[in-house]
Amino acid sequence: MNLTIKNIILYPVDEDKKPRIIPFSESEVNVITGYSKRGKSSIIEIIDYCLGNSEPNIPIGLIRNLVKVFAIKVNINATDYFIGRESPGDSGRSSDVFYFVEILKKGEYSELNTNHWMKDSDKFRINRESLVSILNYEGKFQNIEESVYSDKKITVSFRSTSSFLFQPQNIIANGNTIFYKTDSFYNIDRLKTFFPLALGYKSYELIILKEQIDFLENEERKIQSKIEDLQSRYENWQSELYEYYSEAISLGLTKNDININSSNVDLIKKEIEQVIFNARNEKLYVEGSGLRYSEKLNELESERTVMIRKLGELKTDLNKILKFESTKTVYFETVTNEVENRLKPIDWFLSKKGENICPFCDSKSDTALHNLQLLREARDNNRLLIRGKESDSLSFEKEKSELKRSIRIQERQIVEFDKNINLLVDKKVSHQKSYQKVYEYVGKVSNFITNLPTVDNKYNQGLTKIQIELSTKRKKLNKLKKQFDKDFTLSKVTKSIKTYVDLLPIENRKFCNVLLDPDKYLGIKVEDKKNKTSTFLNKIGSGSNYMCYHLATMLGLHEYFHKLNEVNKINYVPSFLILDQPSQVYYPERKEGKLKLTEEESEDLINTKKIFEVCSKFIERTKNKVQIIILEHASKETWKGVKNINLVEEWRGKEIDGTFSDDYNALIPKDWLY
Repeated sequence: MNLTIKNIILYPVDEDKKPRIIPFSESEVNVITGYSKRGKSSIIEIIDYCLGNSEPNIPIGLIRNLVKVFAIKVNINATDYFIGRESPGDSGRSSDVFYFVEILKKGEYSELNTNHWMKDSDKFRINRESLVSILNYEGKFQNIEESVYSDKKITVSFRSTSSFLFQPQNIIANGNTIFYKTDSFYNIDRLKTFFPLALGYKSYELIILKEQIDFLENEERKIQSKIEDLQSRYENWQSELYEYYSEAISLGLTKNDININSSNVDLIKKEIEQVIFNARNEKLYVEGSGLRYSEKLNELESERTVMIRKLGELKTDLNKILKFESTKTVYFETVTNEVENRLKPIDWFLSKKGENICPFCDSKSDTALHNLQLLREARDNNRLLIRGKESDSLSFEKEKSELKRSIRIQERQIVEFDKNINLLVDKKVSHQKSYQKVYEYVGKVSNFITNLPTVDNKYNQGLTKIQIELSTKRKKLNKLKKQFDKDFTLSKVTKSIKTYVDLLPIENRKFCNVLLDPDKYLGIKVEDKKNKTSTFLNKIGSGSNYMCYHLATMLGLHEYFHKLNEVNKINYVPSFLILDQPSQVYYPERKEGKLKLTEEESEDLINTKKIFEVCSKFIERTKNKVQIIILEHASKETWKGVKNINLVEEWRGKEIDGTFSDDYNALIPKDWLY
């Protein structure tokens, strides 16, 4: 996303005062330098506030009380815009009142450089939601929710990009965190969700496709579960349907052989439907059915005999286990008690006399005591062994449970066999040519089949349709995953960051790489190829190392983002980066803007200058398309001779008891303070 800062504008509460306008170059390293407490750090909070931050982080006090509207002029995708937002004042809440103007030509809306526009401000007025929607549109964000890292749905938006835009003082040299706005679980989850999209190994097309596949897979599971449930209920009628088949044999209506164990509902149903068809067409007796009657009766009785024998074997096996367990328990308790009782007097004997007095003859001797001690050790070891055996004793619960289940199944099968045998030998149906019996049979079995629960064909058709659609989308997803290859992407990011690691004063930089993996962690790991280690930044130590790794990572990321368009991927991150006092690691004790060491003596001064040199190199590598703003304490002598530096303003001068020197300058103009 091409977004650069052209101006910061502060409109005063006192409309007799002129607005405070701070201009920036869109293609250079912009530097605002000055003393502490002049408002430099507020620059980050003002820009973020105007870009829709929901939290009013602008410092409470002077700035909020003197400013009526905070505003910025920005260039977004080659068009200028004015974005203003009413000051939160001393309240703890951000204002929802925004002002938005699209500036199509140079000089248009010149009144925005004065206070006059505020008299007609309602025509520019919008709310925060509208502003974020505009920025989302310009940044090509889509309103898609994800729930990858938490139960709460997350929608990434333009606001998700802030983590890559700002490096405040409390973050720029922090070993524990590198990204702005990761102070809550929601913001962390939001960045984790957005990061892969920003890096380009995920796209909205991938997200949408994955959501569609997840939805279809869920629908597929629902239909499959419905079909399986109906199929299960359908097959549960197998035994009842087989009884009708047996009755058909006894009535002489079929001679086909169907095995009770291997048959299913469809097979039996098909046979009975044929019987019904024949009966309705006056074919009331099937030649050969008498022979089938005898064979089926014999077959069922033979199988029943086998089942009775198997049932007996199962009962015998169960009885053996129960008997073994009972015997084991009795034996174990008997042996345990016997051993314990035999060794019970040992403690009594040992406590009776002294250490060298025989408890049997009162003579002085260690032999008896020694033997008693050995017996006590043997008893203690025996107790340990018994406790171990009690915990590790053989258990046949699984086998018993399985045998009981098998016995119940076998008994149910025998009952079913008996029903079918009884149907075949029942004297009441022995007159096979009885028309009345046949027609009664046809009526009841027709009604039974009609009411059988069946799998509606619409479920199978719906399942087939979903499976075809799933197959198509999975193929497309696999093709996209090759295009958006994560490992290849992260290796390119590491390479981009390595350019700046090599330029900065980092310990062992020759052997070190920065590793990112947003799916696993937020932050950076440092790979040391020399020592073959990989560790998080906070394990390395040194504030200067922290700062340099932060700077290298942010510059490397922005260069990588800038080049995404070259590979036909979308860059969602605005093209500016703001660094607040990166030199703090070199000059933690400076006062009144003076360096602690002289230029000739200071290695720290050389390293500070390196910051500006590396940022200048970044501007050249990105072809002056990415803007940098540095808020610094160091003087302009620090970057003397460095190209691509634009000194925006120098906020120095003195203020003593409300009296200001002529060269006094700060974020809030001194004439606002009178």
